[in-house]
Amino acid sequence: GGKSAAPSSISVIDVAPLFSYADATVAPNDDPHYAETVAAIGRRIETDGFIYARNVPTMPAAYMREVYAFAEKAHALPKAVKQRAAKVGVYTGPDVGVVEPA
Repeated sequence: GGKSAAPSSISVIDVAPLFSYADATVAPNDDPHYAETVAAIGRRIETDGFIYARNVPTMPAAYMREVYAFAEKAHALPKAVKQRAAKVGVYTGPDVGVVEPA
C-alpha cells in the first residue's frame, strides 16, 4: 500500500528524554519516558513520514566541524575501500551502488 493521506498538522515530539542520559545512573530502557518518546517517533514516522523534533540539544560547532571533516575524508577514500566498507554496512553512497535508506 501507499502512504496515508497528508497529516492535517505537523507532529511535534519533545525528544528531550532521548538526550538526558549522559550523566544518569538509569539506563534509557528503564525509563518509561524514553520508551514513550521512541514509540511516538516510530508511530509518527510510520503514519506521517516525518516529525518536528523539539528540544534537540545543540551540537558544539567544533564537533560539527569534526563530523564534516570525517565525512570528507570518508568520501575521498579509494572506491575499493568504500566498497569493502559498504559490504559490512558502514558506508553508503551512489559511488558504490548502495543507496542510503530513506
